[in-house]
Amino acid sequence: MAHDANRSRAAGDLTKPAPAAAEMRQPGRRIVSIQYLRALAALAVVAYHANRNVFAGQAGVDIFFVISGYIMWMIARSEPTILNFISARVTRIVPLYWLATIIMGLHQHRPADAIVRSMLFIPFIGEQGRIWPVLVQGWTLDYEMFFYAVIAVSLVVPGRKRLVVVLSTLMALSAVGAAIRFTDPLLRTYTNPMLLEFCLGIVLAEVQWGDLPSKPFLIAAMIAVSVMLYALVPGTEHLVPWRVLAWGVPSALLVASALTCEANWHIPSLGLLLLLGEASYAIYLFHPFILKTVLKLSGQNPILGVVAVVVSASLLGVFVTRSVERPLLRFLRRRTWRVLPA
Repeated sequence: MAHDANRSRAAGDLTKPAPAAAEMRQPGRRIVSIQYLRALAALAVVAYHANRNVFAGQAGVDIFFVISGYIMWMIARSEPTILNFISARVTRIVPLYWLATIIMGLHQHRPADAIVRSMLFIPFIGEQGRIWPVLVQGWTLDYEMFFYAVIAVSLVVPGRKRLVVVLSTLMALSAVGAAIRFTDPLLRTYTNPMLLEFCLGIVLAEVQWGDLPSKPFLIAAMIAVSVMLYALVPGTEHLVPWRVLAWGVPSALLVASALTCEANWHIPSLGLLLLLGEASYAIYLFHPFILKTVLKLSGQNPILGVVAVVVSASLLGVFVTRSVERPLLRFLRRRTWRVLPA
């Protein structure tokens, strides 16, 4: 039996629960499968913007929201101070978004007030009568920043009560938004039922993944159901107000599958996918700058166009991450750590 146990440990990369299962609850730990999903989500959005027939690519946003709920709740469980939490989120999100917004605003000759409101994450009626900031995909960051604000305020609440406060707040706002179709951009944004996707991520963060059955067929079934649910919805016009069911739930299933795999098996670290996961934010923000040019150069072939845009956006995102984002984050974090208490 001892020999079998030793042999099992030696082969443990694939056959036994991963040693990192307990460590998944540590907020600073990089979860490989989540990085892969970030890469998938960003590239899915890029593919949709390259060709609207890739309608399910829009669900990349929903995957991001579920992941954000999961990660932010893991951080909240570590009991950070409100100031440190806000500082870390602003440092991570704001600089690159501001840079992209300013470039887009100047390129499109947008009025200064629209640029400022976009940079301050204040929802307003933009192009085509939509609640769009200057950098259109920044609409998702309005939701993200509001979610961060809810988490930050909840940090004054002790222990398990915090979970009740956050979930009840987001669920109540979503219920109001489902019942009342507000015209005011702020009210319409902050009561959108998509807020429930953050709740799904929070619930996933509360699950002890290492204690759950790790049957491969069960995980495969969850992924298959997720893909089928994505495919059932032919476009955004059918999503209001049920996007959280149409794409939020399958996104949660996809994230749950990734977390189950991470907790029970060794997930190989594939350098390219990890790099794309790290660059996913830059890919998401900066791909519109090359979209039209690459599509024009690709000719009339829609498949070639999607592939060319995805590859080009990936290269641009990696370049921005390495040349701009990394140095900027290192600089800002050094300054922040000197100011904020530990």
